[in-house]
Amino acid sequence: MSLKPEDVATIQSFFSSVNDNLLGKLEVNFREVEIANNQRQVIADFPVVDYKEDHSVSKIYAGNLLFTLQKSTFFHWEIEHVAIGQTINEVKS
Repeated sequence: MSLKPEDVATIQSFFSSVNDNLLGKLEVNFREVEIANNQRQVIADFPVVDYKEDHSVSKIYAGNLLFTLQKSTFFHWEIEHVAIGQTINEVKS
């Protein structure tokens, strides 16, 4: 699978905030949304939980990437576009 350079830059930009904030291990959850018969959007949610020394929750962060897929053949999908849905930020309760 090949990504366009601008899509790679989008993904790198998204994950740079994880490194900048020294966040721990990321989880990833995927959701698929049908846009059209031959087009789908995959939403990759990234929740991050930051813990205190006593193992209680300190902060929760979340963000997501949006992957727009185009069906090119019966069994083959191509990534048409990658966008940041929400940058990784602290979730306020």
